[in-house]
Amino acid sequence: MTADRPARIEHVLREVLPRLANYPHLDPDLRLTALGVDSLVAVELLVRLEEEFDIAIPDDELSRDDFATPACIAQLLLRATS
Repeated sequence: MTADRPARIEHVLREVLPRLANYPHLDPDLRLTALGVDSLVAVELLVRLEEEFDIAIPDDELSRDDFATPACIAQLLLRATS
């Protein structure tokens, strides 16, 4: 994982999830559903992550669990870029 990947993931999460403003430190295990991540927000996150990392993640490689926590998103990106 590149050193800046966690910061870039956090940047995207903070753009898409304004409620993260209440969390100065982003816990990798924070349950994102508690912040309102549903299927529509997950799609928005996916689009923003694909843009940020210049990748395309096939739909058949995605699951709801990929967007459960910031750590899950990091794992998704790791799989998508390996």
